[in-house]
Amino acid sequence: MKKGRVVLGGASALVLLAVSAVAAPPLMSRDDIICRAKSGVGFSYYWGGACWCASGCSPNFSCPAGSCSGNCPNCTHYGQYGADCSGYVTKIWQIPNPISVSTCGHGPYVASMYTKTSSYWTVISRNSLQPGDSMASSAHVLLYEQGDPWGSLVAYEARGCSSGIVRNWRTCSGDYVAARRINLGTPCACTPGAKENRGCGQCGTQSRTCGSNCQWEGWGACTGQGPCAAGTSEKRNCCDCGTQSRSCTSSCQWAEWSACDGPDPEGGTLSCDTGEPGPCAEGRIRCVQGCKTCRRVVDPTPELCDEVDNDCNGQVDDGHPTELGDPPPAFAATLVDHSIPVVMHHGEQATVWAAFRNDGSKRWNKNEIWLGATTVDAEAALYDPESWAAYDIAALLDTDVEPGQVGVLTWSIRAPEKGQSSQQTFRLMDPSGSWLRCPSPELQVTVRLSAFGRRAEDGGLADTQQGGENADPSSGCACHHVRAPASWSWAGWLLFALYLGAWASRFSDRSSWRPEDRR
Repeated sequence: MKKGRVVLGGASALVLLAVSAVAAPPLMSRDDIICRAKSGVGFSYYWGGACWCASGCSPNFSCPAGSCSGNCPNCTHYGQYGADCSGYVTKIWQIPNPISVSTCGHGPYVASMYTKTSSYWTVISRNSLQPGDSMASSAHVLLYEQGDPWGSLVAYEARGCSSGIVRNWRTCSGDYVAARRINLGTPCACTPGAKENRGCGQCGTQSRTCGSNCQWEGWGACTGQGPCAAGTSEKRNCCDCGTQSRSCTSSCQWAEWSACDGPDPEGGTLSCDTGEPGPCAEGRIRCVQGCKTCRRVVDPTPELCDEVDNDCNGQVDDGHPTELGDPPPAFAATLVDHSIPVVMHHGEQATVWAAFRNDGSKRWNKNEIWLGATTVDAEAALYDPESWAAYDIAALLDTDVEPGQVGVLTWSIRAPEKGQSSQQTFRLMDPSGSWLRCPSPELQVTVRLSAFGRRAEDGGLADTQQGGENADPSSGCACHHVRAPASWSWAGWLLFALYLGAWASRFSDRSSWRPEDRR
């Protein structure tokens, strides 16, 4: 330990100080020095003091900054924190040992000591000044940051009682000497040869290696990136009215596109033709899977009797629908009663009648409703050339029939000259010559044929079938079969003739049947 005379803060007062054995100050970078210098700006000038509070590189004024009055060294300081010029530089340079800026204590160095090389700093040329180097005279010391060493420069310094610790522009006279702290450099940040990785970009990675100087080298290129940034999304148009979207996953890969969809053009009000028959032809333009599509407004329903193709199969009122629509078609009919023979001789003529209810919306005018034969094979069918208006027209309505009323048509049929049976279907036709379709506008007549003179038990005599929608056995409108006895006497033949006469009279009465007769 050696003794010496020093002037505190450049003052003329003499004090006796003890200097400890030389120790190496901690490794510091120039940025570390400037950071500690910044943290003291704003605290007071304190003759013989050297401490303040910091938050990183900024002053922390939760500790009182203190105040100074008077002219130092004959000045008065209030508070615990503050520093004079040499205490400020000494605490920033951490000489001779590492120390916190908040630890109070001046240290053994005064301003004039920084004008000569020592164990902890070296005098240098002012032209070589770099940030964190000192400039000192016999009475003051400061830290250089930037600027012209011989002209205007920026310095950190505890300037005096009235100024406190400041960062300011100033000039320094020619007697100021530059010095540089020893053990400057960057503290070892890593173990030489070590490597580390980090994420970068879109889920990529980059690495760096620790060099021989214990410092990390620069980061390498970002590799392995995905095509998108996690959490982002995008949309695109699809077909002609839709959009679809997709999102970027946490691994920076695109998920699948969503289904193509979109709103109906013009709110779904645009009309179109579906190309389907019947009411299914009416459509609206919809956006289906992103594409403009004509979709029908009405779906097929079971066929009704209403002149509408309800089931959209291209045929109106097909299949003889029994349920009437609202409104019903102009012409519709229901078979309510009839009388037909079931057995006839070859070539025999018989009279047939059928009662139809007018279920349409229009009146049936006399002679405008025809009863047509759907089969026109004269040899095999029941065509009667003597009474039919044409080969396919068996009868005409002979009276007007209002909707809801019943009309009766009477006509003749003639059995073919050969064969065992004959069948003919008769259907009503409207004034235009079109077949009525529903609910039941037709009568099917099927007769068994017998040779003339055959015995009744062999089917040789004609029977008659009566019946219909409202057939009633007690009213004579059910099925009846009339047969001759197996053996005949003259009395039997007489009784049989009387019976046939009564039957013929009854049949003749039915040919003039009207709806009111059913009441």
